Amino acid sequence: MFFGGFMDGKPGLYLTEPSGACTQWKGNAIGRNATQLREYMEKNYTEDKDKEATIRLAVETLLEVVEGSEHLDVCVMSENGRIDMVEEEKLKAIYDELKEKKDAAEAAKKKKAD
Repeated sequence: MFFGGFMDGKPGLYLTEPSGACTQWKGNAIGRNATQLREYMEKNYTEDKDKEATIRLAVETLLEVVEGSEHLDVCVMSENGRIDMVEEEKLKAIYDELKEKKDAAEAAKKKKAD
């Protein structure tokens, strides 16, 4: 089971196994296409990403399986112990920009194939 929390005052995402083992993750996915999404995050995440770039990566990752920004919920755990939801308008703006780029890339790929 995954859960988010704070250890030594720092935010984290933890996985607990039935055996009692507990491991910490920087990000993870469960459900449909979880392996694909984890691999995408591992490939595109770097330690130097700021908060905005990390939110963008979360939306970019979710774009692989979610249609429409209304189906997105993203929260940010901060060093000060706060957990804040990212505003719907911000998620929609990021989603719309990424969707437009993805659609343009697919159109260019299709045009090149013709």
